[in-house]
Amino acid sequence: MEPYLDQNYHVYQDSYYNHVTIVETLLSRQVRVCGTIRVNRGLPQEMKNESQSLKRGETTFRRKGEVLLHSWRDTRVVSMISTIHDSTMVDVPRRNEEVKKKKPICIFQYNMFMKVVDRADQYLSYYSLLRKTVKWPKKVAFWRINCTLFNSFRIYQKLNPTSKMRYKEFLLQVAKDWATDKVETDSDTDTDAARPGTSTQTPRVPHEDPPGRLSGDMQKHVLEKIVGSERGKRKYPFRRCHVCAAHKQRSETRYIYKFCLVPLHKGECFQRYHTLKHY
Repeated sequence: MEPYLDQNYHVYQDSYYNHVTIVETLLSRQVRVCGTIRVNRGLPQEMKNESQSLKRGETTFRRKGEVLLHSWRDTRVVSMISTIHDSTMVDVPRRNEEVKKKKPICIFQYNMFMKVVDRADQYLSYYSLLRKTVKWPKKVAFWRINCTLFNSFRIYQKLNPTSKMRYKEFLLQVAKDWATDKVETDSDTDTDAARPGTSTQTPRVPHEDPPGRLSGDMQKHVLEKIVGSERGKRKYPFRRCHVCAAHKQRSETRYIYKFCLVPLHKGECFQRYHTLKHY
């Protein structure tokens, strides 16, 4: 906040940052704050007790100088702290309904100014990928994947304004696409990982058979020569045929199929692998 202190700015922030002491400190530097607050961040005990017995639509508040603490129950109790507003209630139209409901003005303006920032956190909390782990980089990686999925959903909504797909449906569709054999057919969209070329080393054989090996679409199984590493001694590298190895036969091949990334002999081994469940 250093560049914006002592300039009468208004700041809207969520409960992660708010505390009565912090709000008072910012107020002394001419910065006014509005946002949600956790009950253990400076709310008086009597206000905590009152908020627990509130019925839907009821409120309770306390004021200390210019600092307002306001609790309001809708589906649950929402506690707010503000040095911008008073305890005024305003009429807010409900979604797809003509009947209006009373809501504290601090909550109304908080929702208006936070917009997609608070909405993004809300969506991420619904279907979070985060799990407990002793290795913190995993948690960071999962959080970034979570954010990427939400950003993708927002882009999808922007490009398809008539679509009514919900976030949960979008995540399920992404998961299905990842788990199935959907691949682009254009050569420009093929990834290097899925296409052994003359300049890159052929990747290792996957531990499990790909889901699309029995799809019946033989056109996507393109024959490629196995490419060894630059330090390899063999001029013509080869690997064990996957089907022959399943029958405990040691027989090598110089070819791999682009989609499956599995070394196979031409002819019978190729046909068995792509037509039989138990090859």
